[in-house]
Amino acid sequence: MGGFEMITRPKPEKFRLRRSMMFMNAQKPGLIKDAYIYGTDSIILDLEDAVAENQKDMARFSLYNAMKSIDYGDTEVIVRINGLETPHWQEDIRCCVAAGVDGIRIAKCESADDVKKKLKQPLTQPKKNLVLKRAEPY
Repeated sequence: MGGFEMITRPKPEKFRLRRSMMFMNAQKPGLIKDAYIYGTDSIILDLEDAVAENQKDMARFSLYNAMKSIDYGDTEVIVRINGLETPHWQEDIRCCVAAGVDGIRIAKCESADDVKKKLKQPLTQPKKNLVLKRAEPY
């Protein structure tokens, strides 16, 4: 299958130092492919404000491919998803889970109750079948 293996992520540490966090636009593969070289404790890939409304699907695709083809080593990878009041958050979560990110931050979330109310309803099925192909290395 192309001669390369998918990157497997180590299980994140529950308690870890987060002295430095680098926020990056998940839509820009040229930036996120080398993010780990800066030596930050965490990289936060943004699917929310940094991504234009008509580019959300492309950003998810870029995020998924980066997570499956780039070895971030022990750098924690968090994704900031769109807020729960937007139509994008469910697809963002699906992509994050499929990609194997270390954590998810919800934009514009005021309390744990906001999340509990939304998650009482099951995630709906995707509107379209998105076929994610094996990522080619950057």
